[in-house]
Amino acid sequence: MSRRLLLASCFFLVACFAATQSGRAFHSGSQIERYWCHYNRPWEAAPKEVADALGYQPYHAQITVLSFCPSGDLEIYDVGANKVNDDAVGLSAGDGLNHYIGKWSLGEGKLHLEYRMVWQEIKPVGPGHDEHPLTQVEVPFDGKTFVLDGKTFTPMRNLSEKTIERFFSCPPRSE
Repeated sequence: MSRRLLLASCFFLVACFAATQSGRAFHSGSQIERYWCHYNRPWEAAPKEVADALGYQPYHAQITVLSFCPSGDLEIYDVGANKVNDDAVGLSAGDGLNHYIGKWSLGEGKLHLEYRMVWQEIKPVGPGHDEHPLTQVEVPFDGKTFVLDGKTFTPMRNLSEKTIERFFSCPPRSE
């Protein structure tokens, strides 16, 4: 009986070790939060007339949001954001929207990003402005913050479900 128990324990340990090792692969949903944000401007209250007309006080900010899909796909938005009090944050499709897509991976304490702008609401004029180069960067990543283009990003856990459905193409990670 003890030999059978020892054999079963060894099998269980090997299975658990294999499961934890597979969780260390790039793009693992458990290694990085799905959404990260940098507030380019602090939250500002809408004018009193707007709040009076709506019956509540909305707030607005310019933010950059990165979405790390478990598949390794990456989406980035530079966009206006709206919220009411401390409720969920929604993104505004009409406020200078820039959209980037690409790939990401995580390894050895570094976040590897490769992305290209695919759409911008306000288009510059002149030759060469239609071409958007591929950006490739590698930044230190401690699991709590990272810095990209001089902006500090932190996990964003209060995006509204409506915003996720409207803006982000990969499905939310189930917890």
